[in-house]
Amino acid sequence: MLKNILQLYKDSFGGLSKEVWLLATVMFINRAGTMVVTFLMIYLTQELGFSLTRAGIVMSAFGLGSLLGTYIGGWLTDRIGYFVTMFGSLFLGGVSFLFLSPLQTFEAWCIGVFVVGTIADAFRPANLAALGIYSKPENQTRSLSLIRIAANMGLAIGPAIGGLVAVSLGYNLLFYLDGLTCMLAAFAFYFLLPKKEVHTENKIETIKTPKSLSAYKDIFFLKFVFYMFLSMVTFMHFINILVQYWKDHFTLNEFQIGLMFTINCLFIGLFEMPIIYVLDKRFKVFHLIMFGAALIGLGYVVYPLLDFWKGAVFLSLILITIGEIINFPFLNTVALDRAPSDRRGEYMGLYGISFSLALILAPTFGGRIAEVYGYNTLWIILGIISTISIVGFYSLQGEYEAEQSKIKVDQQKKLDLVG
Repeated sequence: MLKNILQLYKDSFGGLSKEVWLLATVMFINRAGTMVVTFLMIYLTQELGFSLTRAGIVMSAFGLGSLLGTYIGGWLTDRIGYFVTMFGSLFLGGVSFLFLSPLQTFEAWCIGVFVVGTIADAFRPANLAALGIYSKPENQTRSLSLIRIAANMGLAIGPAIGGLVAVSLGYNLLFYLDGLTCMLAAFAFYFLLPKKEVHTENKIETIKTPKSLSAYKDIFFLKFVFYMFLSMVTFMHFINILVQYWKDHFTLNEFQIGLMFTINCLFIGLFEMPIIYVLDKRFKVFHLIMFGAALIGLGYVVYPLLDFWKGAVFLSLILITIGEIINFPFLNTVALDRAPSDRRGEYMGLYGISFSLALILAPTFGGRIAEVYGYNTLWIILGIISTISIVGFYSLQGEYEAEQSKIKVDQQKKLDLVG
């Protein structure tokens, strides 16, 4: 039994390129320093005295910056390349974090986090484009999972340390730690990762759409991004409003909240790769996307049913975590597979924009609903939104599977010609 488990881990991590492992190392360093965002909602309400609505607006300003940054990052990736874009985003993002600590007013915080979000999230489309270059097509989903695992292992350390620092030394130190680790990640990326614009081993073109087709005219991709946006609106409450709910309703302190995120990240780090390795071979991509979205939605619906029980926090955490493990890697795979090589930055930029829009809407929408109608109303609404996204994904799976079959036939014809 133990031997089989060890072999499963070996198989699931095997065959990934050295560059993907190096990129994962950089991601780990970067995310290990991510302490501020987890506790920002609490910092704004308790340390600075902002209302829940105002704190939500500040978080939405971060999302608005993320939206702009994602677009800029995709645009820059197609013009100056992923390498410069990623280094600049990491380094300048680190510098921008250092300027958040002195801010006191609502207006200053809105501007400050907007700038930080713009710079920091230019990284996302460049990072996805780099994975498309460094990983072989058959390893793409697992390469994406490795990056997610590295990010989550870093996040497993960051919030726990951040919560301890906030409780014992105060919040201000978190901003400096976050900024310095971003800059450290930038230099690690620059010196460790070899620059590579074309994956020479990828002989067969696997593009699903014509090279001239813009991401903004690709109807299938636009629908896919919209339904993913609905799913992300649900998930994004996990990193802001749900944290506040844990503190308000279940009286968890910052250190305990940090431990919850540590459990989330460690679970992902330990189990995502073998889970993805097994599921990828046995189930259809859109079935997995829908199942993951359903689990995330259920992670919120448990609260109206079990808000009297403190164990609901852990049950919700596990449901959302497993949903995230199953949902996210396959969403990324569909997006990367769909992107033509000459428009990869544009496609990844639009894909990332859906995350940013969700990050904008979730705290403002969730904060307002929770403040006016109560948390339980919010959790029920999130369950409904999650259900709508699942129905949407279901409507796309037929077209996706037909395209996949056509691509396999075309690839075989090309192989026959080469042979």
